[in-house]
Amino acid sequence: MAGACVDSARLLADCHVDLIVYGCTSGSFIKGKGFDKEVENKINAATGIPTISTSGCVLEALHKAGATRVAIYTPYIDEINRRAHDFLTANGFEVTALYGMGLIDNIDIGRVEPAEVFRMVSENDYRGADVIFLSCTNLRTFEILKPLSQALGRPVISSNQASLWGALGRLEWPGTLDLFVF
Repeated sequence: MAGACVDSARLLADCHVDLIVYGCTSGSFIKGKGFDKEVENKINAATGIPTISTSGCVLEALHKAGATRVAIYTPYIDEINRRAHDFLTANGFEVTALYGMGLIDNIDIGRVEPAEVFRMVSENDYRGADVIFLSCTNLRTFEILKPLSQALGRPVISSNQASLWGALGRLEWPGTLDLFVF
């Protein structure tokens, strides 16, 4: 995806958008610390439009939540999970747990029901974390964020939630930007 990001962003630039969100979590952390900013800068340079990335927004959300220890839950295969671990660790977070569904096909990821994600998190160890992170913009999570947070007694942040929060903040949306309630 990173290879096609500039051409795709140029198509969006024709629409005169106010902000571009590079909305792929793994696609913005896959090459390690700083790759999120590299992608953002590349798109911004090609379009002149402010750009944010999902991974950058996730880092901001984790900091806002006061996270130091994070448990990561993903639909990814082990190789991508290791990259997620390395990205968060390189950015100053301790990863206390890492669980993936072993899915590689994006269509399969999009078909995962929120209840499956809820079950994956609640059935695996999360107790050492102060924040739970649900990674992947193609993973449906909005409807479980609040109930999962209440059930686990700690904040739950998803890729899409962080991206939306980041975009609304950059656009100076006049409403309430409560990161943890939807």
